[in-house]
Formats: sequence, C-alpha cells, structure tokens
Amino acid sequence: MWYHTGPSVSYKTETEIEALLAYWDQKLREVSWIDTYDDVEAYIAANLEEIGRLHLRIVISYLRGVKDLIAEKEEWLRTYQMVGREEELLEKSVSYLINKQKEES
Repeated sequence: MWYHTGPSVSYKTETEIEALLAYWDQKLREVSWIDTYDDVEAYIAANLEEIGRLHLRIVISYLRGVKDLIAEKEEWLRTYQMVGREEELLEKSVSYLINKQKEES
C-alpha cells in the first residue's frame, strides 16, 4: 500500500498529501479512546481475533498488575484450546513476566 512507503518517498501532489492525512486521521480515531491498559485489552479483544495474539495480552495483564499470570495462562489455554506455537509463545511470555515480577519484588 502506498502509505507504508519509506521516508525517502515524497508526496508531490496535494491530492496525495490529503489522502495520506485522511488515512492517518482515520487510524488515529480508531485508537484515540485508548487511555489505560484496560482500554488496550478491550481493543485487542475487539480487533484481534487471532488466538496467536494471546501472548501479547498476557503482557497487558502484567502491566495491569495481575499477580497470578500462570492461572490466567491456564484459563486461556482451557478457553481457547491452544496448541503448538501459540502455547509456546504464551509460555515464554509468562515465564519472562514472572521473572520480571520477582525482580521487582
């Protein structure tokens, strides 16, 4: 898509610039309501239907202050019946965040 081009590309016409600004405005409106980690969680839940994104959601749980990340992970594994790569990513994320919690304590 033309709006993903690198910084070396220059927009020569007013129409191109207006189209780019309209695209940015639309994308900013989609996320402008996000103020807190709970809002990020709501955005992810509403927009990312891929189960493979749960390892990102565990980071949100950590940032929200959830203490029992293992229980949260187990709940998700039961709910979504995850297997393979998704489960591996979630496990790695949980392990890392638990170690981070221990360091902060």
